[in-house]
Amino acid sequence: MVAFDINVTAESTDGQQNLEHTGAIEGGYGAATLKTVAEKLQEIVSDGSLRMAVGSLGFPTGQALLDWLRATNQPFNVAKAVQQAMARATLSTTRKVVGLGFLPEEARHGFLIDIPRGGGGSDIVCITEHRGNDLDHLGARAVDAPSPNDPSLRVVIDRLRWHALAPAFWDEANRRLRANGLPAAKFQKNPAKPVPVHPSLGKELCVLCWAVEEASPDDIPNAIRNWEALAPEERWWLYTMTVATTGQAMQKGLGWRKALRAAIADNPFVKGEGLSPRARRELLGHSQLSLSL
Repeated sequence: MVAFDINVTAESTDGQQNLEHTGAIEGGYGAATLKTVAEKLQEIVSDGSLRMAVGSLGFPTGQALLDWLRATNQPFNVAKAVQQAMARATLSTTRKVVGLGFLPEEARHGFLIDIPRGGGGSDIVCITEHRGNDLDHLGARAVDAPSPNDPSLRVVIDRLRWHALAPAFWDEANRRLRANGLPAAKFQKNPAKPVPVHPSLGKELCVLCWAVEEASPDDIPNAIRNWEALAPEERWWLYTMTVATTGQAMQKGLGWRKALRAAIADNPFVKGEGLSPRARRELLGHSQLSLSL
Protein backbone atom coordinates (compact mmCIF):
# COMPACT_ATOMS: atom_id res chain seq x y z
CA MET A 1 0.00 0.00 0.00
CA VAL A 2 1.23 3.53 -0.81
CA ALA A 3 -0.12 6.92 0.22
CA PHE A 4 -0.60 9.88 -2.10
CA ASP A 5 -0.87 13.60 -1.31
CA ILE A 6 0.19 13.45 2.33
CA ASN A 7 0.19 16.12 5.01
CA VAL A 8 2.15 15.36 8.19
CA THR A 9 2.19 17.85 11.07
CA ALA A 10 4.46 17.61 14.09
CA GLU A 11 3.71 19.76 17.13
CA SER A 12 5.84 20.09 20.25
CA THR A 13 4.32 19.33 23.63
CA ASP A 14 4.42 23.00 24.65
CA GLY A 15 2.83 24.08 21.36
CA GLN A 16 5.72 26.43 20.55
CA GLN A 17 6.88 24.51 17.49
CA ASN A 18 4.66 23.37 14.65
CA LEU A 19 6.27 21.85 11.56
CA GLU A 20 4.34 20.68 8.52
CA HIS A 21 5.39 18.47 5.61
CA THR A 22 3.07 18.30 2.61
CA GLY A 23 4.11 16.14 -0.31
CA ALA A 24 2.86 14.80 -3.62
CA ILE A 25 5.15 12.49 -5.56
CA GLU A 26 4.01 10.46 -8.52
CA GLY A 27 4.96 7.07 -7.08
CA GLY A 28 3.39 7.74 -3.71
CA TYR A 29 4.83 7.16 -0.23
CA GLY A 30 5.51 3.65 1.02
CA ALA A 31 5.65 2.67 4.68
CA ALA A 32 9.42 3.15 4.94
CA THR A 33 9.29 6.65 3.43
CA LEU A 34 6.39 7.70 5.66
CA LYS A 35 8.31 6.45 8.68
CA THR A 36 11.34 8.53 7.63
CA VAL A 37 9.19 11.65 7.22
CA ALA A 38 7.58 11.15 10.63
CA GLU A 39 10.91 10.46 12.37
CA LYS A 40 12.57 13.54 10.84
CA LEU A 41 9.72 15.82 11.89
CA GLN A 42 9.59 14.28 15.36
CA GLU A 43 13.35 14.70 15.71
CA ILE A 44 13.09 18.42 14.94
CA VAL A 45 10.27 19.21 17.41
CA SER A 46 11.36 16.63 20.02
CA ASP A 47 8.49 15.42 22.22
CA GLY A 48 5.00 16.06 20.97
CA SER A 49 2.32 14.76 18.65
CA LEU A 50 2.11 13.77 14.99
CA ARG A 51 -0.94 14.09 12.72
CA MET A 52 -1.21 12.77 9.17
CA ALA A 53 -3.82 13.31 6.48
CA VAL A 54 -3.75 11.27 3.26
CA GLY A 55 -5.45 12.28 0.03
CA SER A 56 -5.67 8.75 -1.39
CA LEU A 57 -4.25 5.24 -1.01
CA GLY A 58 -2.92 2.92 -3.69
CA PHE A 59 -2.97 -0.87 -3.54
CA PRO A 60 -1.06 -3.32 -5.76
CA THR A 61 -4.13 -5.53 -6.27
CA GLY A 62 -7.86 -5.42 -5.76
CA GLN A 63 -7.52 -8.17 -3.17
CA ALA A 64 -5.07 -6.05 -1.17
CA LEU A 65 -7.66 -3.27 -1.11
CA LEU A 66 -10.38 -5.66 0.05
CA ASP A 67 -8.10 -7.05 2.77
CA TRP A 68 -7.36 -3.54 4.03
CA LEU A 69 -11.04 -2.59 4.05
CA ARG A 70 -11.87 -5.72 5.98
CA ALA A 71 -9.06 -5.09 8.52
CA THR A 72 -10.20 -1.49 9.06
CA ASN A 73 -13.91 -2.36 9.03
CA GLN A 74 -14.75 0.02 6.17
CA PRO A 75 -17.27 -0.46 3.35
CA PHE A 76 -16.18 -0.81 -0.27
CA ASN A 77 -17.14 2.14 -2.49
CA VAL A 78 -16.59 1.28 -6.16
CA ALA A 79 -17.35 4.79 -7.45
CA LYS A 80 -14.85 6.37 -5.10
CA ALA A 81 -12.07 3.98 -6.11
CA VAL A 82 -12.61 4.68 -9.82
CA GLN A 83 -12.63 8.45 -9.32
CA GLN A 84 -9.36 8.42 -7.42
CA ALA A 85 -7.69 6.30 -10.07
CA MET A 86 -8.78 8.70 -12.80
CA ALA A 87 -7.57 11.70 -10.82
CA ARG A 88 -4.16 10.07 -10.37
CA ALA A 89 -3.82 9.52 -14.10
CA THR A 90 -4.75 13.11 -14.83
CA LEU A 91 -2.24 14.43 -12.31
CA SER A 92 0.65 12.49 -13.80
CA THR A 93 0.00 13.67 -17.37
CA THR A 94 -0.91 17.33 -16.89
CA ARG A 95 1.33 18.52 -14.06
CA LYS A 96 2.18 22.15 -14.76
CA VAL A 97 5.41 23.72 -13.50
CA VAL A 98 6.43 27.38 -13.73
CA GLY A 99 9.50 29.21 -12.49
CA LEU A 100 11.66 27.20 -10.13
CA GLY A 101 9.54 24.14 -9.34
CA PHE A 102 6.33 26.05 -8.58
CA LEU A 103 3.19 23.97 -9.24
CA PRO A 104 0.38 26.51 -9.77
CA GLU A 105 -2.42 23.95 -9.98
CA GLU A 106 -1.39 22.13 -6.79
CA ALA A 107 0.44 24.56 -4.52
CA ARG A 108 -1.08 26.20 -1.46
CA HIS A 109 2.10 28.10 -0.71
CA GLY A 110 4.96 29.64 -2.67
CA PHE A 111 7.61 32.35 -2.94
CA LEU A 112 8.32 35.00 -5.58
CA ILE A 113 11.73 36.41 -6.53
CA ASP A 114 11.48 39.91 -8.00
CA ILE A 115 14.72 41.00 -9.70
CA PRO A 116 14.76 44.58 -11.01
CA ARG A 117 15.90 45.16 -14.55
CA GLY A 118 19.29 46.70 -14.99
CA GLY A 119 22.75 45.90 -13.71
CA GLY A 120 23.37 48.17 -10.73
CA GLY A 121 25.06 46.31 -7.87
CA SER A 122 23.03 48.25 -5.32
CA ASP A 123 19.66 47.43 -6.95
CA ILE A 124 17.41 45.52 -4.55
CA VAL A 125 16.15 41.96 -5.12
CA CYS A 126 12.95 41.16 -3.18
CA ILE A 127 11.65 37.76 -2.09
CA THR A 128 8.03 37.52 -0.95
CA GLU A 129 5.99 34.65 0.50
CA HIS A 130 2.46 33.92 -0.76
CA ARG A 131 -0.46 31.73 0.30
CA GLY A 132 -4.10 31.11 -0.64
CA ASN A 133 -5.72 33.41 -3.18
CA ASP A 134 -2.49 35.39 -3.39
CA LEU A 135 -1.07 32.47 -5.40
CA ASP A 136 -3.37 33.11 -8.38
CA HIS A 137 -1.25 33.75 -11.47
CA LEU A 138 1.87 34.07 -9.30
CA GLY A 139 4.69 35.26 -11.54
CA ALA A 140 2.43 35.62 -14.57
CA ARG A 141 1.31 39.15 -13.71
CA ALA A 142 3.12 42.40 -13.19
CA VAL A 143 3.65 43.20 -9.53
CA ASP A 144 4.44 46.45 -7.79
CA ALA A 145 7.46 46.49 -5.52
CA PRO A 146 6.28 45.59 -1.98
CA SER A 147 6.48 48.23 0.71
CA PRO A 148 9.37 47.81 3.16
CA ASN A 149 7.00 46.82 5.98
CA ASP A 150 4.87 44.40 3.94
CA PRO A 151 4.35 41.27 6.13
CA SER A 152 4.87 39.01 3.08
CA LEU A 153 8.28 40.53 2.31
CA ARG A 154 10.91 38.09 3.54
CA VAL A 155 14.16 39.26 1.92
CA VAL A 156 15.63 42.45 0.49
CA ILE A 157 19.17 41.93 -0.75
CA ASP A 158 21.37 43.94 -3.10
CA ARG A 159 22.11 42.63 -6.57
CA LEU A 160 25.83 42.22 -5.81
CA ARG A 161 25.16 39.71 -3.04
CA TRP A 162 22.35 38.09 -5.04
CA HIS A 163 24.64 37.36 -7.99
CA ALA A 164 27.20 35.90 -5.58
CA LEU A 165 24.78 33.38 -4.07
CA ALA A 166 22.05 32.72 -6.66
CA PRO A 167 23.95 30.41 -9.09
CA ALA A 168 24.89 28.01 -6.27
CA PHE A 169 21.31 28.02 -4.99
CA TRP A 170 19.98 27.40 -8.51
CA ASP A 171 22.30 24.41 -8.96
CA GLU A 172 21.11 22.88 -5.69
CA ALA A 173 17.46 23.59 -6.52
CA ASN A 174 17.71 22.05 -9.99
CA ARG A 175 19.36 18.91 -8.60
CA ARG A 176 16.47 18.52 -6.17
CA LEU A 177 13.84 19.22 -8.81
CA ARG A 178 15.27 16.59 -11.15
CA ALA A 179 15.39 14.09 -8.28
CA ASN A 180 11.66 14.72 -7.75
CA GLY A 181 10.74 14.34 -11.42
CA LEU A 182 10.27 18.06 -12.05
CA PRO A 183 11.96 20.10 -14.80
CA ALA A 184 15.02 22.19 -14.04
CA ALA A 185 15.02 25.95 -14.64
CA LYS A 186 17.86 27.99 -16.13
CA PHE A 187 19.24 30.77 -13.96
CA GLN A 188 18.79 34.22 -15.49
CA LYS A 189 20.46 37.34 -14.15
CA ASN A 190 17.69 39.58 -15.49
CA PRO A 191 14.46 37.59 -15.96
CA ALA A 192 11.63 39.35 -17.80
CA LYS A 193 9.22 38.85 -14.89
CA PRO A 194 9.28 37.69 -11.24
CA VAL A 195 10.20 34.04 -10.69
CA PRO A 196 7.80 31.79 -8.68
CA VAL A 197 9.60 29.30 -6.43
CA HIS A 198 8.55 26.00 -4.88
CA PRO A 199 7.80 26.62 -1.17
CA SER A 200 10.42 24.21 0.17
CA LEU A 201 13.11 25.76 -2.00
CA GLY A 202 11.90 29.25 -1.14
CA LYS A 203 12.39 28.58 2.56
CA GLU A 204 15.92 27.36 1.96
CA LEU A 205 16.72 30.39 -0.20
CA CYS A 206 15.53 32.75 2.54
CA VAL A 207 17.86 31.06 5.05
CA LEU A 208 20.84 31.61 2.75
CA CYS A 209 19.90 35.21 2.00
CA TRP A 210 19.32 36.03 5.66
CA ALA A 211 22.76 34.65 6.51
CA VAL A 212 24.56 36.98 4.06
CA GLU A 213 22.30 40.05 3.85
CA GLU A 214 24.64 42.08 6.07
CA ALA A 215 27.77 39.97 5.76
CA SER A 216 30.79 40.98 3.74
CA PRO A 217 30.59 39.78 0.11
CA ASP A 218 33.91 38.05 0.78
CA ASP A 219 32.14 35.78 3.28
CA ILE A 220 29.50 34.59 0.82
CA PRO A 221 31.49 31.61 -0.61
CA ASN A 222 32.01 30.38 2.95
CA ALA A 223 28.29 30.84 3.69
CA ILE A 224 27.35 28.87 0.59
CA ARG A 225 29.56 25.95 1.66
CA ASN A 226 28.05 25.93 5.15
CA TRP A 227 24.52 26.19 3.73
CA GLU A 228 25.20 23.33 1.31
CA ALA A 229 26.38 21.21 4.24
CA LEU A 230 22.92 21.44 5.82
CA ALA A 231 20.25 18.87 5.02
CA PRO A 232 17.03 20.29 3.53
CA GLU A 233 15.16 19.41 6.72
CA GLU A 234 17.68 21.44 8.73
CA ARG A 235 17.18 24.46 6.48
CA TRP A 236 13.39 24.14 6.81
CA TRP A 237 13.72 24.08 10.61
CA LEU A 238 15.94 27.19 10.56
CA TYR A 239 13.37 28.96 8.40
CA THR A 240 10.51 27.99 10.73
CA MET A 241 12.34 29.26 13.80
CA THR A 242 13.45 32.49 12.13
CA VAL A 243 10.19 33.44 10.46
CA ALA A 244 8.29 33.04 13.73
CA THR A 245 10.00 36.07 15.29
CA THR A 246 12.20 37.89 12.77
CA GLY A 247 10.85 36.83 9.37
CA GLN A 248 9.99 40.28 8.00
CA ALA A 249 12.62 41.58 5.61
CA MET A 250 13.52 44.67 7.59
CA GLN A 251 14.25 42.78 10.83
CA LYS A 252 17.91 42.43 9.91
CA GLY A 253 20.49 41.69 12.57
CA LEU A 254 17.93 40.63 15.19
CA GLY A 255 17.39 37.33 16.99
CA TRP A 256 17.52 34.36 14.67
CA ARG A 257 18.63 36.53 11.75
CA LYS A 258 21.76 37.47 13.70
CA ALA A 259 22.25 33.82 14.68
CA LEU A 260 22.03 32.67 11.04
CA ARG A 261 24.80 35.04 10.04
CA ALA A 262 27.01 33.79 12.88
CA ALA A 263 26.33 30.13 12.12
CA ILE A 264 26.45 30.20 8.32
CA ALA A 265 28.39 33.25 7.12
CA ASP A 266 30.83 33.91 9.98
CA ASN A 267 31.45 30.30 10.99
CA PRO A 268 34.61 29.15 9.16
CA PHE A 269 34.33 26.20 6.82
CA VAL A 270 37.39 23.99 7.31
CA LYS A 271 38.24 21.96 4.24
CA GLY A 272 38.84 18.32 5.03
CA GLU A 273 36.69 18.16 8.15
CA GLY A 274 33.61 15.95 8.17
CA LEU A 275 32.18 14.25 5.08
CA SER A 276 33.34 15.21 1.63
CA PRO A 277 30.76 17.09 -0.47
CA ARG A 278 30.32 14.02 -2.69
CA ALA A 279 29.80 11.69 0.29
CA ARG A 280 27.29 14.08 1.86
CA ARG A 281 25.34 14.38 -1.40
CA GLU A 282 25.17 10.58 -1.63
CA LEU A 283 24.01 10.36 2.00
CA LEU A 284 21.34 13.01 1.50
CA GLY A 285 20.27 11.31 -1.71
CA HIS A 286 19.26 8.26 0.33
CA SER A 287 17.71 10.04 3.31
CA GLN A 288 16.42 13.32 1.88
CA LEU A 289 12.70 13.99 2.01
CA SER A 290 10.99 14.81 -1.25
CA LEU A 291 10.08 18.40 -2.00
CA SER A 292 6.98 19.29 -0.02
CA LEU A 293 4.24 21.48 -1.39
